[in-house]
Amino acid sequence: PLGHPASLVVGMALAVLAIDPALSAPASVVVALLLLALPALDAATVALGRLRRRTPVWGRAPDHLTHRLAARGLAPSRVCALLVGLQAALGALAVAVGRDMVPPWAALGLATLLLGSLAVATAGAALGLEAAGRPRRLAWAAAGAAAVLILLAAPAVLAVLRAMGPARTGATLARRALVAAGQGRSGEAVADFSAAGASLRQARARLDAPLASLGLAIPGLASNLSASRTLVATGVGLSEAGARVTAVAQASEIHVARGAVPLDDVARLTPTLASAVEVLRTFRGRLAAADRPYLVPPLERAVDDLSQRLTRETQSGERAAEGARLAPALMGRDGVRRYFVALQNNAELRATGGLIGNWAELVAERGRLRLNRFGRLQELNDGGTRPKVLHASPEFEQRYRDFDVANTWQQVNVSPDFPTTARVIADLYPQSGGQPVDGVVAVDPPGLAALLDLTGPVQVPGWPEPVTAANVVDVTLRGAYERFPDSEQRAAFLGEVSRRVFEAFTSASLGSPSSIARALGRASQGDHLLVWFAEAQEEELSRRLGTDGAVRAVEGDSLLVVDQNLSANKVDLYLHRRLRYEVALDPSRNPAALRGRLEVTLDNQAPAGGLPKEVIGPFDARFAPGESRTLLSLYSPFAYRSATIDRRPLPLETQPELGRLAGSATVSIPPGQARIIRAEVRGRVALAPRGWYRLDLGHQPVINPDQVDVSVVVPRGWRIADSRGLGRSGDRRATVRLRLDRERSLLVRVERSGWSGFWHRLFQR
Repeated sequence: PLGHPASLVVGMALAVLAIDPALSAPASVVVALLLLALPALDAATVALGRLRRRTPVWGRAPDHLTHRLAARGLAPSRVCALLVGLQAALGALAVAVGRDMVPPWAALGLATLLLGSLAVATAGAALGLEAAGRPRRLAWAAAGAAAVLILLAAPAVLAVLRAMGPARTGATLARRALVAAGQGRSGEAVADFSAAGASLRQARARLDAPLASLGLAIPGLASNLSASRTLVATGVGLSEAGARVTAVAQASEIHVARGAVPLDDVARLTPTLASAVEVLRTFRGRLAAADRPYLVPPLERAVDDLSQRLTRETQSGERAAEGARLAPALMGRDGVRRYFVALQNNAELRATGGLIGNWAELVAERGRLRLNRFGRLQELNDGGTRPKVLHASPEFEQRYRDFDVANTWQQVNVSPDFPTTARVIADLYPQSGGQPVDGVVAVDPPGLAALLDLTGPVQVPGWPEPVTAANVVDVTLRGAYERFPDSEQRAAFLGEVSRRVFEAFTSASLGSPSSIARALGRASQGDHLLVWFAEAQEEELSRRLGTDGAVRAVEGDSLLVVDQNLSANKVDLYLHRRLRYEVALDPSRNPAALRGRLEVTLDNQAPAGGLPKEVIGPFDARFAPGESRTLLSLYSPFAYRSATIDRRPLPLETQPELGRLAGSATVSIPPGQARIIRAEVRGRVALAPRGWYRLDLGHQPVINPDQVDVSVVVPRGWRIADSRGLGRSGDRRATVRLRLDRERSLLVRVERSGWSGFWHRLFQR
């Protein structure tokens, strides 16, 4: 029988092993060690003492810590108080580690100090038992055990040291190969991948040596050796997969020329890409299973770095594989595909960019892309049947009921959500004389610049020099209005610029898919090139590529500011917007209480004269030359409390849209002046686990990107513990100033400070 004391210890051990299985390593290991440390010290003290006295380890004897403390002169009550207090301190440390209040290493250090002091204090206690010197057998056994450990560990440690050189060389070559592959230099990429694989296989051979495997019998060393093997094996697998994919791509010689995509080559490459993605997923899973709590810091950093890179490359590979799988259908292998192209002019703002001045229809058939139709917007207004019928969501119809979207193509892109706009276009185009389309593309002048990066310059009649990626924005938004005062001539010229660019795009040599993706990706990131597909899988690919232009679902707080030109001029070329959003966050309530103060400065730098009427107006007697009349919409998930313009009350018409409240008002800004709109929102925002507050900043593709200032403040008793995208200014404030040329997400983590924070973390998860 174990007896009462031993039974108590076993029961305690079982209880410790059962607590909080949700804790992750190393906290789970440290918590268990702290709770069992005192019983373990007592057991070790008794065992070692009895071995020294050459008495049986199992049995009863007055040699436990309680007896040793009593032999030091402590009364039984003080012995009990000391041990109970020590166990309570260890328990408090365990709770603090479990609540992320104390780093595991610090808790272990303090526990070692406490227990070491107790061990030293009780080591020389006079117990009145028969003493003997350290038995020779024990000494020889200890020496033998140490020798065995050294013999087992030495080959493994030596193997790791010898593998470091080729492993680092292989990693450098693999990174260089990835860069070369991304830039379309397939030959260099294959060579570097092959060289990386050779170096990494050399490292793997050294780590897999039979003698090195002896290290797997040593705790701690085993996890480091195993992780090193996994790391190197992952590198070998990735290098082999990279070389294989790049070699197949090189052999296929995928090259887009004269509007033709070699669909047979794409089909040959698709299985290889899918196989490479499976390799990435497999090795990512192996790295995730690495026993990280016991890794030495350099190895742990290497595992983390490779895990993050694997995550990125897996996502990129998944997109490439899915794109290759869907490309034949998108390019009309199984039947004709039609795509509507909306050519937007940001100088006259609409929610997705600008007024659609011209449009085109692209046809894809058997891998070839051609320009089928090209026209001006009025043709769609006049074509087809009237009145046209809009099939849209009740929310859209209610929000834009006064815009007559069904019969006025100038208003089709009033929603900031491009999939919504694209569905409206796909619905109205057949009613306006066109054929049903399989997708919608929106391009503005910066988007045309991206296309010209691929095609090279185009010559347009009536313009003295070639139109290039460097000058197309200035030519279409400024130069054309100065050179062609006649509106018909100017409209014809602008349409011809767009036509020539798309004709070049469908006939020129565009290069490899990677070079096309790089050129168009920059435009898509700024919402200057947007793509929507009618088929669900294809639209999901567009979403993953970031080309869909969708307004993201609300995940916490969000802010989107949209201007829409009401004065029928082009003064938005001269509009500069400055946004300031000050957030006061009170996390003491659940969900957290939020008060946001938004300030929007609309600075109209257009002149009152000296430019053509088509640029600065007036369109009719209601407007003044250079005046910017705009429909300003502020999108927030929270209710608006008040709004002012230049400190005067501003009535906001609020309606639900896109999971938010859209507060709208008409604002007039004279030339050379600015208007300051202020609004206050209040509401409750759910914080993500661990107290993360998220703010998504939506983006309207304007010519002059917004300047945005954001600040987040928490009340006394709270602190900003971490932030992403903002800089902390003291414990209770985080700020950032940025240029909003694309959608951004900002994150702030809040927690209680001082003693209140201690108790909050102690009693809450």
